[in-house]
Amino acid sequence: SLLQETLFHESGYMMEHEQENEVKILKNRIEELEKQHKDMKDMVEKLKDKIECPVCMEIPRKGPVPVCPNGHFVCSKCKKETCPTCRSNMGSNKSILAGTIIDNIEHQCKFEDCDESFLLFDLEKHEVACPHRNVVCPHPGCTNKKVPLSKLRSHLLDKSSCHKDNVLVHLDHKNERCTSFDMNDWNLNNSQSIWGLDTF
Repeated sequence: SLLQETLFHESGYMMEHEQENEVKILKNRIEELEKQHKDMKDMVEKLKDKIECPVCMEIPRKGPVPVCPNGHFVCSKCKKETCPTCRSNMGSNKSILAGTIIDNIEHQCKFEDCDESFLLFDLEKHEVACPHRNVVCPHPGCTNKKVPLSKLRSHLLDKSSCHKDNVLVHLDHKNERCTSFDMNDWNLNNSQSIWGLDTF
């Protein structure tokens, strides 16, 4: 009985020691992976910095990317006869490498209040339904005024803009009409939302 008790304690100690070693190994592996992840993020940021257009300060969203003979990039919409960095003649050179980088990095959503980033394929889908996308105010007094969807409620209730006239604005969602400006339960991510307008 004493022998069994001793063996039980020793085996428990060995298991505890093995678990401690496994935990140390896992912690070291996690630290290594975190360092690799940080290094990769740093490298991606450096690549983004190198392909950023020096004129508009934006990263192009599609290739091919114009490049001067000295290797300086500029986006297609900002391309002129000479390189904005070194003043060399731009010519018609294109960078395949920059196009590959553009296709494989995350790009920030184009809407001002959105902080999300996606690969290009997912970015296009996101921007269609982004809760911060620009929409035209449905109020007749705001002629084609574009407002971020996330700020539409406050815009509609603002006494200096839309709320001063007696206009009832309906926000349609799946053909269901609401009769107030209460948008708390309204899904801002729905790209199918449509505006209806009644005046009285």
